[in-house]
Amino acid sequence: MKKEIEQKSKLVGDFEYEIEQRRNMIIDLREEIAEKNLIIDELEQPGDEIETIEMLIKEKDNIIRELESQIRNRSKRSKATIKETVRVVTSTQFSPDSRDNVDLMLSEYLNMVDCPVPIQKLNDGYYMFGTKKIYAKVLNGNLMIRVGGGYMSIEEFIEAYGQSELEKIESRRGPGPLSNASGSTGRY
Repeated sequence: MKKEIEQKSKLVGDFEYEIEQRRNMIIDLREEIAEKNLIIDELEQPGDEIETIEMLIKEKDNIIRELESQIRNRSKRSKATIKETVRVVTSTQFSPDSRDNVDLMLSEYLNMVDCPVPIQKLNDGYYMFGTKKIYAKVLNGNLMIRVGGGYMSIEEFIEAYGQSELEKIESRRGPGPLSNASGSTGRY
């Protein structure tokens, strides 16, 4: 019996050792779980920041759309103002050279829109746009105007430079009726 008790005591000791090992393992696993939870929290935090950033981006996009809308509305009013401010009276219509593609395209464009700035042909491709000498060219089927080191479409060019040219013309005319002093501009 004594042997049996010794064996059972030894088994109990082994079990107690095993239980202690398992308890230590449980403590280690709980610490690891706590560390993993911290990592998960840190990883979820940028997700919250991303949601906040996405919300801010949407708000900014809405502001941009509103500003673009205001710009378009002002641009429409500005174009109307340009057309209403100065009417250049022309006594003759320039006949484009039927062999000159630039002349034909420019004439066609000017017949579609009401450009209040007088345009006169100087030479092949060269024109006076109000007080500004310009060079026009057809590129890929589009009428383009030389600006700096590149080209700009006729629409963009008139929008960009039309108002300033009208102001120059007005300042040169001085006070008085808004008409062409010479009676002829050569405008298309």
